[in-house]
Amino acid sequence: MAGKPILNGRDSVRKVLDTFRERGGQYEQVAEAYYGPVIENFDCEKSIYTAVEVTAGNRLFHHIVESDRVGTQILKEMNRQKLPGEVTFMPLNRLNVKQQQYPQTNDAIPMVSKLNYEEKYDKAIRYIFGKTLICRNLEVATQLARTTALDCVTLEGDQVSSKGSLTGGYFNTSRSRLEIQKTRSNLMIQIRESEGELAELRSTLQQTESEINKIVSEMQKTETKNSKAKDIFDKVKADIRLMKEELSVIERSRTPKERSLAQLKSSLEAMQTTKEGLESELHQ
Repeated sequence: MAGKPILNGRDSVRKVLDTFRERGGQYEQVAEAYYGPVIENFDCEKSIYTAVEVTAGNRLFHHIVESDRVGTQILKEMNRQKLPGEVTFMPLNRLNVKQQQYPQTNDAIPMVSKLNYEEKYDKAIRYIFGKTLICRNLEVATQLARTTALDCVTLEGDQVSSKGSLTGGYFNTSRSRLEIQKTRSNLMIQIRESEGELAELRSTLQQTESEINKIVSEMQKTETKNSKAKDIFDKVKADIRLMKEELSVIERSRTPKERSLAQLKSSLEAMQTTKEGLESELHQ
């Protein structure tokens, strides 16, 4: 694994980038021109993990940036904030990478040809891996290192330098940096997907809550309207009851009055007859 200074440096760079994004403007442009550690910008088959790791060493944790100006800005901010750690930048505008001539053989293959990465990182990837061949075995590696002026490495991690040195030993593949990085990348993808799903669920929940609030509001309006209608209905019902009672009183009092009217009418007629009789006698 990477040493503590390198890991501290990685964390410090992240803090600086967060600071730049918060400031915005030209600082945000600097943050956008930072491309991340080498290890995060390529992938390869698991079978060559060991060969790749021994070739790159701690250069896997070098930071790719668009230009030396970007690296300088980040370093200045690290120093200003007194952030810990060790950081090495690979400015793409400064890397001088020569095209290599590789031997045509079935016993070896250029390491860079087995790596997958975006074209814009080509200089950085070739700077680290461009002068290395992956060889079938140590004998082939020794021969090609001597005749091609290229560094050679076997799948087991044994290295033969073009300058003649030989490095090897047992490598614990369960502690593979690339394997750990792949696991981390997969977890980050899952986290981003989960965060996306969570955001969608939150949005759906907000919409549902909004719809519920709207329905509750409509229900309250309806209840208020129904309450007013009930009050009016109860008043009309009470008025009808009173009118019925008054009508009943009138109905009850009408019959005696009609009888009295008939009696008065009969008396009036009798009196009229008497009057007429008297008038007749008076004129005789």
